[in-house]
Amino acid sequence: MANENYHWTGKPTAIYDSSKGVKRHFCKNCGTPIAFEADRYPGEIHFYTAGLADSDGFEPTGHVHADERLHWFEVDDDLPRSKAFYQDNTNDEN
Repeated sequence: MANENYHWTGKPTAIYDSSKGVKRHFCKNCGTPIAFEADRYPGEIHFYTAGLADSDGFEPTGHVHADERLHWFEVDDDLPRSKAFYQDNTNDEN
């Protein structure tokens, strides 16, 4: 989501610099992951849908880390799939 399209409604998140150019937002009280920011995606924040108060109206536009899925989990849709996070973001099919 573009940075100008959201705002925090509660207490500010805790932020962990997990690797170079990557920030992870999480709840200071319970540790629930909330969002992800990376230099690779300037001007964007990526939210974990399960952490939203109301996720209705948010439709997925693709799948990341598709090559890391559990062998028994199959996604049945035609959305683009990106393999590894640090590869070229060309939506390679898995």
